[in-house]
Amino acid sequence: MKNKLYIKLPDEARQGDEVFVRARIDHDMESGWRTTQEGQTIPQDLVREFACRYNGQEVFRAAFDAGMSPNPYLGFYIRATETGTIECTWVTQEGGRLTTSTVLNVI
Repeated sequence: MKNKLYIKLPDEARQGDEVFVRARIDHDMESGWRTTQEGQTIPQDLVREFACRYNGQEVFRAAFDAGMSPNPYLGFYIRATETGTIECTWVTQEGGRLTTSTVLNVI
C-alpha cells in the first residue's frame, strides 16, 4: 500500500485561538511477528516518530512503538499566532521521512 498523508484543520483562525490539528497516515504497520502462508516472517514495518512544525518551529512530537495500530491518527492543539505553514512529518523505522503540509490562515 502506498502511504497517504492527511492534515485537517480549520480554514482560518483568529490570532490566539487554539486550533485542533488532525494528522493521519495510511500505513499498514507490520509487527514482524506475522508469517505468510509459506511460513516466511513478514518483515517489521513501523512508523516510529511524528513531528509537527508551525512556520518552521516544532510544536508537537510523538514517538511510537510496536503496539501502534495501522493507519495512525493524532489529534492535538496548537495556538494560532500568524498565518503560516503547518508541516507534519512521519518517520519510518528505516529512516524514511514522509512529509505533508498545509497553510493555517490567521485573521
